[in-house]
Amino acid sequence: MVGFLIENWQFFVGMITSGGLSSILTMKIGVKSAKTSLMQQLQTLYQGIINDLRTDVDYLRGEMDKNKTKICYRDNCKTRIK
Repeated sequence: MVGFLIENWQFFVGMITSGGLSSILTMKIGVKSAKTSLMQQLQTLYQGIINDLRTDVDYLRGEMDKNKTKICYRDNCKTRIK
């Protein structure tokens, strides 16, 4: 038995080493895939926030214009406040 292990030690070392290397590579690929998925989710979230903020800004601009018009009518001004 010992003679068999001594004669074939290169095979066993290669098997152990290659298995370790493949698991390390697989782990690195898994981490990169997870990072990519996370970045896509964050990009989707940020895009939604940006769209909401644009909608809010447009709404607030409209409200400001309405209030400026009301003030102008109340004061009987001829020109619109800018």
